[in-house]
Amino acid sequence: MSKIKDRIEEIERITKRSRRINNSLWAVVAITVLASIGLGVWASIEKKRAEEAEQVAEAARLQIAKNDSITQLKLNALVERFVNDDWEIAKESNSLQTYANYAAKHPEENNDSINLMIGKLLNKRGFVQIVETKGNVLFKPEGLSENLDGEFISMIKSVNVRAGQWDTPGYNNKVGVVPKGQIIKIIEKFPSDKSSSVWAEIAF
Repeated sequence: MSKIKDRIEEIERITKRSRRINNSLWAVVAITVLASIGLGVWASIEKKRAEEAEQVAEAARLQIAKNDSITQLKLNALVERFVNDDWEIAKESNSLQTYANYAAKHPEENNDSINLMIGKLLNKRGFVQIVETKGNVLFKPEGLSENLDGEFISMIKSVNVRAGQWDTPGYNNKVGVVPKGQIIKIIEKFPSDKSSSVWAEIAF
């Protein structure tokens, strides 16, 4: 009787142990399944996020390219406006200095328009002595020559402008006066063969 009882107790212990093992195995299986499901869901979410991120990045690249194009157009418009404004300022001032300033700021520009405006500004012609017989220089160079076509000078004293140079029929005909410091443009120089004297045809 005692042996049978012991045997029953042993069977019960084995059964309990088997149940615990079985429950543990089921728990492991359940955890594994849930983990697999969770991993799959996580992978799916991450994939979706990656796709969305790529879409956002692509949209950003397109927007940047579009903005660059728009920015370049705006920049071109501003540059054109800036150049035109400078030219309008120069024309409104209508002085050799402002034309020289414009030419210095925009060296790539065609000088035909500048020369045309200067031609209208210095629309008189005549002759003045720029170097005396003994070699005394009566003018000083102006820096405008660095930016504008031609040679520009100013007289160190007021001089009469003649219709011709010395010893020509036009010498006795006065056509104007160039005040001291006024800028004029030399058209052609006429050095004397007998002295250091130099006369010049000018635009003033």
